[in-house]
Amino acid sequence: MNSAPSFRFNLDQYIGNSFPDAKRSGDERIVTCFYCLGKSKLYINVVKRKFYCFRCGAGQGASLVSFIRDH
Repeated sequence: MNSAPSFRFNLDQYIGNSFPDAKRSGDERIVTCFYCLGKSKLYINVVKRKFYCFRCGAGQGASLVSFIRDH
């Protein structure tokens, strides 16, 4: 049997390349929220692979795919 090679998207590298001003805090990367037009910060957890903005609520229940699509 041939098994397909596994692929894991490198979220940390993607954030570093897409958001050069991203700040690191443990497992989280903090960037300016593009959902609420910079009025707050977007917190992206690279281990849990979730994101959230406390001001506009972006990311609540959303998938990583929607984050990448929207950016």
